[in-house]
Amino acid sequence: MKCPYCTTENREDREACYHCGKDISMLRLIANKGRHHYNVALEHADRQRFPEALAELEHCLELDHSFVPAHVVMGTVYAKMEKFDEAERSWQTALSLDPSILKAHDYLDKSQIARQAVPLLRRLRWAVGLAVAAAALFAVLMAWHLRPTAEMKDLRRLALEIENGNLAEALDLAARLDESARSPEVRHAARVLAAAVGQRYESVTMDIFTLLLEDKPAEAHELYQRMMEKQAPPDPFKRQMDLLDQKAAAQAMALADSWRRQFDEGTIAYDGLTQQAARLRQAFPQREVAAKVSALLAFARQKYAARILQTLPASPLSTTETLVWLGRLKDLAKNVPESRTDVASASTNLLAGAMGQLEQRVKKAEAAKDVAALRGTLDGLARLTAFGRNDESDRLLQRARDGLRRVEVDRFKTRLAAVAAADIPQMGDVIASFEKATSLTAEQDAEVSGVLARARRRLAADVVNWCDERESRFQQRKATKEEAQWIVDRAEFAVRYSAAKSWRYTRDAVAFCTAVGWQQLGNNREALRWLDRLEKDYPDSSYVSSARRLRQQIEKGSKPADAPAPQ
Repeated sequence: MKCPYCTTENREDREACYHCGKDISMLRLIANKGRHHYNVALEHADRQRFPEALAELEHCLELDHSFVPAHVVMGTVYAKMEKFDEAERSWQTALSLDPSILKAHDYLDKSQIARQAVPLLRRLRWAVGLAVAAAALFAVLMAWHLRPTAEMKDLRRLALEIENGNLAEALDLAARLDESARSPEVRHAARVLAAAVGQRYESVTMDIFTLLLEDKPAEAHELYQRMMEKQAPPDPFKRQMDLLDQKAAAQAMALADSWRRQFDEGTIAYDGLTQQAARLRQAFPQREVAAKVSALLAFARQKYAARILQTLPASPLSTTETLVWLGRLKDLAKNVPESRTDVASASTNLLAGAMGQLEQRVKKAEAAKDVAALRGTLDGLARLTAFGRNDESDRLLQRARDGLRRVEVDRFKTRLAAVAAADIPQMGDVIASFEKATSLTAEQDAEVSGVLARARRRLAADVVNWCDERESRFQQRKATKEEAQWIVDRAEFAVRYSAAKSWRYTRDAVAFCTAVGWQQLGNNREALRWLDRLEKDYPDSSYVSSARRLRQQIEKGSKPADAPAPQ
């Protein structure tokens, strides 16, 4: 509320003025009483008690004439009572007190359309009753005139034209029947049906008007076009529809201006604006509205692109954040072709920052021999280069791949150096997983192959030495089942990879111990297979006689059930 002494605005709960310190408690009581009358007026207006609402609003304004909402509501009540002059005066008063009241501007713009719609509404109410009477009258006439006279045929054709929507032809036929028909009943029926056609035209006119009141000029214009495309209505209906269509075009132009202001202020989203504007341009393709909407869309695209580029972070981002921004920039360049140059520059800067971070990660991962970090960096690089490749990105990709190979080869070599004979059953899986996960250069492949061959020979020698140390235990059948299982699991590996000629007569010990081991484990079939192998491959071996005794023992003795070979 405004201080009457110094005109300073104060809160309504203040007892003294902010500026001059004068007592304004009485003014507060008067303002509160005015608000009470205003609230009562709103309740009356909501219940359609317009005279009572006006009386309360007048009491409110007597107490506080500068209360702008009371003037706006008073104008609305007058408009609902179809007193448009008084309504416009109330809205003008509200704007003179506060020009920023958007509702008052909006109501003033729509009051002219409402003035023209009131007569249509009145005629529409009358026409609804007339249509009901026409339907009843037509039924009576059709029942009475059973004979197929020419006038009755024309009357039936008139009804068919109305049913098919050919309203202009129906009106023309009704006028001819009204002038030329001899039967007074037919002439009366023609007049009633002509009035029903007029009611149909007025109903469409009211639909167009209602769409304009709802700020839907595109829908209003499309309804107007549908009426005109089939058959233009006669006057005065055509004049009314033409006038409303002109209002629709003007409203569309005003909407485009309003959307531009809202987008500039940030109160409407870009997607919502483009959808509404495209709808408007589609409805008015050949008019100045389309040009205004096209200019609006061009402005919105440029503004939208500028906003996105302004919000682009200046500091380096993570790979995930960079990918999100690159995706947004890609969509922006697609939707706003005018921004492609700026988008390309921003994308290049983003990629450069991300590549710099990834290069540091590659260096750290190489130093720490971190395979997981190198794989993650490679994945990030591959996803980034999908948005743009250059010499720098290709160089970094190659460096990351080379670093990953070196680290994996070094880790594999270290693992092979630490492997023992006890690990032989798992070596196949270790080697297979390494070969599957690692893509080696020719030089690295040769290096790994050499290391692997040496490791296999070393492990095979360990198995041979193990058998030499326990040969007497196997000769005397004193080996435990654990020792039997150990040798049968590693025998094939030892024989295959102990390829040096100097080891030829040491592998026979492995074959003999393995045969004994299978016999002790109850698998005589495998035991006999290894005895055959010993006698064939090493006929001069000192174990041949022991092997023959073992064979006789197996063949003559009670053979236990063959156990399955261990996996």
